[in-house]
Amino acid sequence: MPELGVVRPYRNRFAIALTAWWSAFGAISVYWALGGGWLLDTAIQGQGLALAKQRPMWLTMLVLFTAFIKFGLAWFGYLIMRRKHCKLPRWLYGLFGLTAGLALCVYGLVFSVPGIPYVLTGDMTTYRWMRLLVWMPQFWVGGIVMLLATWNYWRHESRVAS
Repeated sequence: MPELGVVRPYRNRFAIALTAWWSAFGAISVYWALGGGWLLDTAIQGQGLALAKQRPMWLTMLVLFTAFIKFGLAWFGYLIMRRKHCKLPRWLYGLFGLTAGLALCVYGLVFSVPGIPYVLTGDMTTYRWMRLLVWMPQFWVGGIVMLLATWNYWRHESRVAS
C-alpha cells in the first residue's frame, strides 16, 4: 500500500491500450496493402474481394492511407501517455480525443446495427460474424478506449495544473 503523500507515477493504461489497439489494426492494414490475404475474405465480400485480389494501385494506396490514419491514432495514444512530449495546448489534445473518439464510436455503431437482424433470424455467415464481432467493433471499441484515454489524460492534467 502506498504511503500517504507519495505521488504515484502517471500511467494512462487507456492510452497504452489505445496505442496497442490501433497499432494492431494498422499493422493488419499494412499487411493487406502489401498483398497479404489473411482474414481478407472476412472483411470484404463479392466484387470488393475480387478487386482486392487484383490489387489496383489506387486500392493499395487507399488501404495504406487507412493504415496511416490508424497509426496516427496510435501515436495520439503515445503522446498523451508521454505527456512531457505534448507540445500542443492541453485543450487541443482533449478536443481531438473527444471528436475522434465520438466519430469512431458513431461510425462503428452505425455499421454494426445492420448486422443485428441477421443474428435474430439466424442467417449468419462467417463474413457477417467477423464484421459484427471484429471489423466494426474495431471502431466503436477503439472510440471508447480513445474517450477513456482522453478523459484520463484530461483528469490527470487538470490535477497537475491546479
